[in-house]
Amino acid sequence: MDKICFIRCYKSEGDYISDGFKKLGYQIYIPYKDTNLFRRLIREFWFRLHLPGKKIFFNKKLLKVDSEVFVVSDPLMCKQFLYWLKDTHPNSRICLNYENRVNKTFNPELVDSSIIEKWSYDKDDCEKYHMNFVHAALVESYMFDARENNNPTYDVLFLGRDKNRLGYLQDLENKLKEKNLKTYFYICADRSFLKFKNKKYKPLMSYTDYLELVKKSRAILNIMPDGQTSITQREIESAFYNIKCITNNKGVLTSDLYDKSRYFVLGVDDFEKIDKFLKEPLKPAPKEIIDRYTIKTYAKTFIENKPVKE
Repeated sequence: MDKICFIRCYKSEGDYISDGFKKLGYQIYIPYKDTNLFRRLIREFWFRLHLPGKKIFFNKKLLKVDSEVFVVSDPLMCKQFLYWLKDTHPNSRICLNYENRVNKTFNPELVDSSIIEKWSYDKDDCEKYHMNFVHAALVESYMFDARENNNPTYDVLFLGRDKNRLGYLQDLENKLKEKNLKTYFYICADRSFLKFKNKKYKPLMSYTDYLELVKKSRAILNIMPDGQTSITQREIESAFYNIKCITNNKGVLTSDLYDKSRYFVLGVDDFEKIDKFLKEPLKPAPKEIIDRYTIKTYAKTFIENKPVKE
Protein backbone atom coordinates (compact mmCIF):
# COMPACT_ATOMS: atom_id res chain seq x y z
CA MET A 1 0.00 0.00 0.00
CA ASP A 2 3.00 2.31 0.39
CA LYS A 3 3.45 2.11 -3.39
CA ILE A 4 0.39 4.27 -4.03
CA CYS A 5 -0.94 7.54 -2.65
CA PHE A 6 -4.39 8.95 -3.38
CA ILE A 7 -4.99 12.70 -3.53
CA ARG A 8 -8.53 14.03 -3.51
CA CYS A 9 -10.51 16.93 -2.11
CA TYR A 10 -12.46 16.13 1.03
CA LYS A 11 -16.20 16.76 0.93
CA SER A 12 -17.54 18.95 3.70
CA GLU A 13 -20.60 16.74 4.29
CA GLY A 14 -18.35 13.75 4.96
CA ASP A 15 -16.29 11.85 2.42
CA TYR A 16 -16.95 8.13 2.68
CA ILE A 17 -14.44 7.39 -0.08
CA SER A 18 -11.57 9.12 1.71
CA ASP A 19 -12.59 7.54 5.00
CA GLY A 20 -12.85 4.17 3.28
CA PHE A 21 -9.36 4.46 1.80
CA LYS A 22 -7.99 5.16 5.27
CA LYS A 23 -9.84 2.18 6.75
CA LEU A 24 -8.25 -0.04 4.12
CA GLY A 25 -4.79 1.30 4.98
CA TYR A 26 -4.10 3.43 1.90
CA GLN A 27 -2.34 6.79 2.02
CA ILE A 28 -4.69 9.63 1.18
CA TYR A 29 -4.13 13.39 1.24
CA ILE A 30 -5.97 16.55 0.26
CA PRO A 31 -4.27 18.60 -2.51
CA TYR A 32 -4.68 22.02 -0.92
CA LYS A 33 -4.32 23.50 2.56
CA ASP A 34 -8.08 23.95 2.99
CA THR A 35 -8.30 23.72 6.75
CA ASN A 36 -11.36 25.96 6.91
CA LEU A 37 -14.03 27.52 4.69
CA PHE A 38 -12.32 30.92 4.67
CA ARG A 39 -9.10 29.50 3.21
CA ARG A 40 -11.04 27.55 0.60
CA LEU A 41 -12.91 30.64 -0.53
CA ILE A 42 -9.64 32.56 -0.86
CA ARG A 43 -8.11 29.74 -2.90
CA GLU A 44 -11.09 29.39 -5.22
CA PHE A 45 -11.14 33.16 -5.72
CA TRP A 46 -7.38 33.12 -6.43
CA PHE A 47 -7.66 30.25 -8.90
CA ARG A 48 -10.68 31.68 -10.75
CA LEU A 49 -8.84 34.96 -11.33
CA HIS A 50 -5.77 33.01 -12.57
CA LEU A 51 -3.51 34.87 -10.16
CA PRO A 52 0.16 33.79 -9.94
CA GLY A 53 1.63 31.89 -7.00
CA LYS A 54 -0.92 29.05 -6.74
CA LYS A 55 1.84 27.02 -5.10
CA ILE A 56 1.22 28.73 -1.74
CA PHE A 57 -2.05 26.78 -1.46
CA PHE A 58 -0.56 23.33 -2.18
CA ASN A 59 -0.41 20.76 0.63
CA LYS A 60 3.27 20.65 1.60
CA LYS A 61 2.76 17.42 3.57
CA LEU A 62 2.95 15.67 0.19
CA LEU A 63 6.64 16.58 -0.02
CA LYS A 64 7.36 13.91 2.60
CA VAL A 65 5.30 11.19 0.91
CA ASP A 66 7.39 8.53 -0.82
CA SER A 67 5.18 6.63 -3.27
CA GLU A 68 5.71 5.12 -6.69
CA VAL A 69 2.28 6.25 -7.87
CA PHE A 70 0.17 9.30 -7.03
CA VAL A 71 -3.47 9.12 -8.11
CA VAL A 72 -4.99 12.61 -8.23
CA SER A 73 -8.77 12.99 -8.56
CA ASP A 74 -10.07 15.58 -11.00
CA PRO A 75 -12.46 17.73 -8.85
CA LEU A 76 -11.02 21.23 -8.17
CA MET A 77 -7.75 20.25 -9.82
CA CYS A 78 -5.36 22.63 -11.60
CA LYS A 79 -2.46 21.82 -13.92
CA GLN A 80 0.01 23.75 -11.73
CA PHE A 81 -0.58 21.31 -8.87
CA LEU A 82 0.02 18.32 -11.13
CA TYR A 83 3.28 19.71 -12.47
CA TRP A 84 4.39 20.72 -8.95
CA LEU A 85 3.74 17.18 -7.75
CA LYS A 86 5.78 15.76 -10.64
CA ASP A 87 8.62 18.23 -10.04
CA THR A 88 8.81 17.30 -6.37
CA HIS A 89 8.51 13.55 -7.10
CA PRO A 90 10.38 13.14 -10.42
CA ASN A 91 10.68 9.35 -10.10
CA SER A 92 7.00 8.79 -9.37
CA ARG A 93 4.11 8.34 -11.78
CA ILE A 94 1.41 11.02 -11.52
CA CYS A 95 -2.04 9.81 -12.60
CA LEU A 96 -4.85 12.32 -13.12
CA ASN A 97 -7.96 10.21 -12.55
CA TYR A 98 -11.34 11.40 -13.78
CA GLU A 99 -14.17 10.47 -11.44
CA ASN A 100 -16.44 12.73 -13.51
CA ARG A 101 -16.99 13.17 -17.22
CA VAL A 102 -14.59 15.61 -18.85
CA ASN A 103 -17.33 18.07 -19.82
CA LYS A 104 -18.04 18.59 -16.10
CA THR A 105 -14.50 19.13 -14.91
CA PHE A 106 -10.83 19.83 -15.69
CA ASN A 107 -9.84 19.75 -19.39
CA PRO A 108 -7.28 16.94 -19.88
CA GLU A 109 -5.88 18.65 -22.98
CA LEU A 110 -4.32 21.26 -20.67
CA VAL A 111 -1.87 18.64 -19.39
CA ASP A 112 1.05 17.04 -21.22
CA SER A 113 0.40 13.27 -21.47
CA SER A 114 4.12 12.56 -21.54
CA ILE A 115 4.38 13.96 -18.01
CA ILE A 116 1.00 13.28 -16.43
CA GLU A 117 -0.97 10.07 -17.07
CA LYS A 118 -4.71 10.42 -17.64
CA TRP A 119 -7.25 7.85 -16.52
CA SER A 120 -11.06 7.63 -16.52
CA TYR A 121 -13.97 5.28 -15.82
CA ASP A 122 -15.80 6.69 -18.87
CA LYS A 123 -15.03 4.77 -22.05
CA ASP A 124 -16.17 7.54 -24.37
CA ASP A 125 -13.84 10.04 -22.68
CA CYS A 126 -11.01 7.50 -22.79
CA GLU A 127 -11.40 7.17 -26.55
CA LYS A 128 -11.86 10.88 -27.19
CA TYR A 129 -8.97 12.09 -25.02
CA HIS A 130 -6.70 9.03 -25.30
CA MET A 131 -6.95 8.17 -21.61
CA ASN A 132 -6.49 4.88 -19.79
CA PHE A 133 -9.62 3.03 -18.68
CA VAL A 134 -10.13 1.93 -15.07
CA HIS A 135 -13.33 0.58 -13.55
CA ALA A 136 -15.21 2.88 -11.19
CA ALA A 137 -14.94 1.39 -7.71
CA LEU A 138 -16.60 1.23 -4.31
CA VAL A 139 -15.04 0.75 -0.90
CA GLU A 140 -15.50 -2.92 -0.08
CA SER A 141 -15.55 -2.35 3.68
CA TYR A 142 -19.04 -0.81 3.35
CA MET A 143 -20.61 -3.92 1.79
CA PHE A 144 -23.84 -5.36 3.20
CA ASP A 145 -26.82 -7.40 2.00
CA ALA A 146 -29.98 -5.31 1.60
CA ARG A 147 -32.02 -8.50 1.13
CA GLU A 148 -31.81 -9.09 4.86
CA ASN A 149 -34.65 -6.56 5.25
CA ASN A 150 -37.75 -8.60 4.42
CA ASN A 151 -40.08 -5.62 4.77
CA PRO A 152 -38.56 -2.57 3.01
CA THR A 153 -40.08 0.84 3.69
CA TYR A 154 -39.57 2.13 0.14
CA ASP A 155 -39.86 0.55 -3.29
CA VAL A 156 -37.66 3.07 -5.13
CA LEU A 157 -34.96 5.33 -3.67
CA PHE A 158 -33.27 8.21 -5.45
CA LEU A 159 -30.58 10.47 -4.01
CA GLY A 160 -28.59 12.88 -6.13
CA ARG A 161 -28.04 16.42 -7.35
CA ASP A 162 -30.38 18.14 -9.78
CA LYS A 163 -28.05 18.18 -12.82
CA ASN A 164 -30.96 19.46 -14.95
CA ARG A 165 -32.97 16.32 -14.09
CA LEU A 166 -35.51 17.78 -11.66
CA GLY A 167 -38.47 17.84 -14.06
CA TYR A 168 -37.74 14.36 -15.38
CA LEU A 169 -37.33 12.96 -11.87
CA GLN A 170 -40.60 14.48 -10.70
CA ASP A 171 -42.45 13.00 -13.69
CA LEU A 172 -40.88 9.60 -13.11
CA GLU A 173 -41.74 9.67 -9.42
CA ASN A 174 -45.38 10.45 -10.27
CA LYS A 175 -45.48 7.50 -12.68
CA LEU A 176 -44.10 5.20 -9.98
CA LYS A 177 -46.66 6.46 -7.49
CA GLU A 178 -49.43 5.81 -10.02
CA LYS A 179 -48.39 2.16 -9.82
CA ASN A 180 -48.82 2.33 -6.02
CA LEU A 181 -45.08 2.14 -5.43
CA LYS A 182 -43.58 3.87 -2.40
CA THR A 183 -40.84 6.31 -3.37
CA TYR A 184 -38.18 8.35 -1.58
CA PHE A 185 -36.67 11.00 -3.86
CA TYR A 186 -34.03 13.22 -2.25
CA ILE A 187 -32.78 15.87 -4.69
CA CYS A 188 -30.03 18.36 -3.85
CA ALA A 189 -28.83 21.51 -5.60
CA ASP A 190 -25.83 21.17 -7.91
CA ARG A 191 -23.81 23.44 -5.61
CA SER A 192 -24.40 24.26 -1.95
CA PHE A 193 -24.90 27.97 -2.60
CA LEU A 194 -27.79 27.13 -4.99
CA LYS A 195 -29.82 25.28 -2.36
CA PHE A 196 -32.20 28.24 -1.93
CA LYS A 197 -32.96 28.40 -5.65
CA ASN A 198 -35.72 25.82 -5.40
CA LYS A 199 -37.72 24.86 -2.32
CA LYS A 200 -37.67 21.23 -3.46
CA TYR A 201 -33.91 21.00 -2.93
CA LYS A 202 -32.75 19.11 0.15
CA PRO A 203 -29.58 19.59 2.23
CA LEU A 204 -26.62 17.40 1.30
CA MET A 205 -26.78 13.96 2.87
CA SER A 206 -23.81 11.90 4.08
CA TYR A 207 -23.16 8.59 2.36
CA THR A 208 -23.62 6.65 5.59
CA ASP A 209 -27.10 8.16 5.98
CA TYR A 210 -27.81 7.26 2.36
CA LEU A 211 -26.80 3.66 3.04
CA GLU A 212 -29.32 3.47 5.86
CA LEU A 213 -31.99 4.40 3.30
CA VAL A 214 -30.65 1.78 0.89
CA LYS A 215 -31.17 -0.85 3.57
CA LYS A 216 -34.83 0.18 3.74
CA SER A 217 -35.45 0.07 -0.02
CA ARG A 218 -36.17 -2.48 -2.75
CA ALA A 219 -34.40 -0.57 -5.51
CA ILE A 220 -32.17 2.42 -6.14
CA LEU A 221 -32.64 4.71 -9.14
CA ASN A 222 -29.92 5.99 -11.46
CA ILE A 223 -30.60 8.65 -14.11
CA MET A 224 -27.71 9.55 -16.40
CA PRO A 225 -27.30 12.08 -19.23
CA ASP A 226 -28.41 10.88 -22.66
CA GLY A 227 -25.67 8.97 -24.43
CA GLN A 228 -23.62 8.10 -21.34
CA THR A 229 -23.14 4.34 -21.06
CA SER A 230 -20.22 3.82 -18.67
CA ILE A 231 -20.90 1.97 -15.43
CA THR A 232 -21.29 4.38 -12.53
CA GLN A 233 -21.51 4.21 -8.77
CA ARG A 234 -25.22 3.37 -8.55
CA GLU A 235 -24.90 0.30 -10.80
CA ILE A 236 -21.97 -0.92 -8.72
CA GLU A 237 -23.89 -0.29 -5.50
CA SER A 238 -26.61 -2.61 -6.78
CA ALA A 239 -24.13 -5.49 -6.97
CA PHE A 240 -22.26 -4.58 -3.76
CA TYR A 241 -25.37 -4.20 -1.60
CA ASN A 242 -27.64 -6.77 -3.28
CA ILE A 243 -30.33 -4.24 -4.12
CA LYS A 244 -32.19 -3.84 -7.38
CA CYS A 245 -31.35 -0.92 -9.66
CA ILE A 246 -33.64 1.01 -12.01
CA THR A 247 -31.49 2.88 -14.52
CA ASN A 248 -31.62 4.58 -17.89
CA ASN A 249 -28.02 3.49 -18.53
CA LYS A 250 -28.24 1.07 -21.46
CA GLY A 251 -24.54 0.33 -21.01
CA VAL A 252 -25.39 -1.90 -18.06
CA LEU A 253 -26.90 -4.43 -20.49
CA THR A 254 -23.43 -5.32 -21.78
CA SER A 255 -21.68 -5.01 -18.41
CA ASP A 256 -20.32 -7.99 -16.51
CA LEU A 257 -22.53 -6.80 -13.62
CA TYR A 258 -25.76 -7.30 -15.56
CA ASP A 259 -28.48 -9.71 -14.54
CA LYS A 260 -32.14 -9.17 -15.43
CA SER A 261 -33.11 -9.82 -11.80
CA ARG A 262 -30.91 -6.92 -10.67
CA TYR A 263 -31.26 -4.19 -13.32
CA PHE A 264 -34.37 -2.66 -14.88
CA VAL A 265 -33.40 -0.50 -17.86
CA LEU A 266 -35.73 2.39 -18.60
CA GLY A 267 -36.47 2.69 -22.30
CA VAL A 268 -35.71 -1.00 -22.82
CA ASP A 269 -37.71 -2.97 -20.26
CA ASP A 270 -41.50 -2.74 -20.15
CA PHE A 271 -42.37 -0.05 -17.59
CA GLU A 272 -45.74 -1.71 -16.97
CA LYS A 273 -43.85 -4.67 -15.50
CA ILE A 274 -41.68 -2.66 -13.11
CA ASP A 275 -43.68 -3.73 -10.07
CA LYS A 276 -43.16 -7.37 -11.08
CA PHE A 277 -39.42 -6.72 -11.39
CA LEU A 278 -39.33 -5.32 -7.85
CA LYS A 279 -41.06 -8.40 -6.42
CA GLU A 280 -38.88 -11.01 -8.12
CA PRO A 281 -35.93 -12.50 -6.17
CA LEU A 282 -32.54 -10.89 -6.81
CA LYS A 283 -29.61 -13.00 -7.98
CA PRO A 284 -26.36 -11.90 -6.26
CA ALA A 285 -23.38 -11.04 -8.45
CA PRO A 286 -20.53 -13.59 -8.37
CA LYS A 287 -17.62 -12.67 -6.10
CA GLU A 288 -15.11 -12.66 -8.94
CA ILE A 289 -17.13 -9.95 -10.70
CA ILE A 290 -17.59 -7.82 -7.58
CA ASP A 291 -13.84 -8.03 -6.99
CA ARG A 292 -13.27 -6.15 -10.26
CA TYR A 293 -14.94 -3.10 -8.76
CA THR A 294 -13.24 -3.00 -5.35
CA ILE A 295 -10.71 -0.41 -4.21
CA LYS A 296 -8.10 -3.18 -3.96
CA THR A 297 -8.43 -3.97 -7.68
CA TYR A 298 -8.72 -0.26 -8.49
CA ALA A 299 -5.41 0.49 -6.74
CA LYS A 300 -3.75 -2.53 -8.34
CA THR A 301 -4.69 -1.26 -11.81
CA PHE A 302 -2.76 1.96 -11.21
CA ILE A 303 0.20 0.32 -9.48
CA GLU A 304 0.70 -2.25 -12.25
CA ASN A 305 -0.08 0.35 -14.91
CA LYS A 306 -2.35 -2.09 -16.72
CA PRO A 307 -5.48 -0.30 -17.99
CA VAL A 308 -8.58 -2.48 -18.10
CA LYS A 309 -9.18 -4.10 -21.50
CA GLU A 310 -12.77 -4.88 -22.46
